[in-house]
Amino acid sequence: MLPDFKLDSGLNGLKSLMGLSTDEYGDYKPTQITSGLTLDELKKLESGEGVEIELSDLTQLPDGTIAFKERRVLLYIRDKHIYNNKSIEDNYPKYHFFNCKTLVQMQKSQRFHRYKVAAEMTGSFQINLFRDGQKTTTKVPLNACAYCLYELNHDDFRLLRAIERKEYISKFKPVHFFELKPKVHSFTNLPASTEMTSPVNNYPSNWEKISFALREQAKWRCMNQDCGLDLSGSNKRFLEAHHKNGNRSDNSHHNLIALCIECHSNQSMHAHVRNSPKYKEFIGIFGTLIQRKMNTP
Repeated sequence: MLPDFKLDSGLNGLKSLMGLSTDEYGDYKPTQITSGLTLDELKKLESGEGVEIELSDLTQLPDGTIAFKERRVLLYIRDKHIYNNKSIEDNYPKYHFFNCKTLVQMQKSQRFHRYKVAAEMTGSFQINLFRDGQKTTTKVPLNACAYCLYELNHDDFRLLRAIERKEYISKFKPVHFFELKPKVHSFTNLPASTEMTSPVNNYPSNWEKISFALREQAKWRCMNQDCGLDLSGSNKRFLEAHHKNGNRSDNSHHNLIALCIECHSNQSMHAHVRNSPKYKEFIGIFGTLIQRKMNTP
């Protein structure tokens, strides 16, 4: 027979110290938190089989990660057609965990329907390979998208050299992402702000300090992985801080990137940068190098 906890001297002594009477216990109503997933969806997510979704089924969380029914997920292309002479492994798709530039482009090109969602931890996903009219269903290890790792920037991924990034990608697993960004996440589909509460799209008073810290963290190199121009020393003025979503008041880590003035001018709605005296000075110093990079296949 279980003891009557109401008569426990330790509990009643503690309640006395707290100024509570011995017959005061409060109310407790158990609640159940559910992700809204069916058992079949949960099984397919966790096994790496993947769940078919529509774009409208997904929600982008404030940190840029992607959720399906209150659960952070990975996105990958399950059906892969092979048309060239490359090895099958070279044709494996990448998996995504941020709404990166690749996913944005796939949405614009109306090709987002190709993606499935999963929450697999080891990095092995079920895919369908099509070659010469033959279909092969297999479970294979996939690599994370480099653009997503760039957004995550775990272990200062943005500052790694190309060969170091390649090694990092080969070792990175979904479990590392979910350790940083837990699977279950409570959120709503409502926007983070309304027309009444949305902050004014302007730089904060400490913008210069924020900008300097970002560029210093980048070691004064352009963070565009296709550029990486070193602007340390006397050329620091040519490295600028860019707001990826265009909102100058959103200075969260995932929204800022340090870009050389050339890469900055190539961002959406930033062509005006090329008319500035600083840009013309930059071209006078680095124009030949930039042109050579553009002509490199």
